Amino acid sequence: MPQPECRQWLPPIDTPLCDLHGCYDDLFATYGFANRLAIELQKNDADPILADALTTAIFIRYSRSFTTGSRRRLQVEEFSDLTFSELSLHKRLQETRDWHMAHPVNLQESHAIYVVFDTGEPTSCEGVSIESRSCRDLTLVVDEAEAVAALCQRWIDWLHPQIELEYQRLRSIAQRLTRAQLLALPTREIEPNQNLQARRRQRGSNRRGNDAETFNDSGH
Repeated sequence: MPQPECRQWLPPIDTPLCDLHGCYDDLFATYGFANRLAIELQKNDADPILADALTTAIFIRYSRSFTTGSRRRLQVEEFSDLTFSELSLHKRLQETRDWHMAHPVNLQESHAIYVVFDTGEPTSCEGVSIESRSCRDLTLVVDEAEAVAALCQRWIDWLHPQIELEYQRLRSIAQRLTRAQLLALPTREIEPNQNLQARRRQRGSNRRGNDAETFNDSGH
């Protein structure tokens, strides 16, 4: 039995499908990071480097869906069912990312210079050394990581019907294409944009990164 053809298509109407898909990718990734962090933090020998990396990824990746950029951002006002605690967590994630994580200098970083010397010996210039130390408290505890995962799951569940609605809208247009028009569509595979300065202008294009989930109009 022949396999169905998959051709790249630029719809003739404006659609938020790619933007919704991009938000789904980020929230799905954050969901995975948060679950992995919760597991790591419960270990007696938790890896501090892995915990720091996962925490940073959670704040950055979650906020991408709610930050101004080349795709439409999600608005909290669109999701009226969020609880007070979920809204508070959402606000914390965004504010921590905006003020304390996405910039190199912030008030939640502590830096100090120390003079090191031997208290058992007379202090002399030769016996003194200098150390600089830094500290920041931006980690999440287990309960917070689990709450982030639950919040992401809520957003993912909210996005599914929005994406399905766009599939239905676009399907009704695609079904009016002739076989010749379908066969004339390009067969090229989607590729990441290597231009760091690029901004997406084709709102209807199906562009996404290599780590994205794949949707189709059957809901998978």
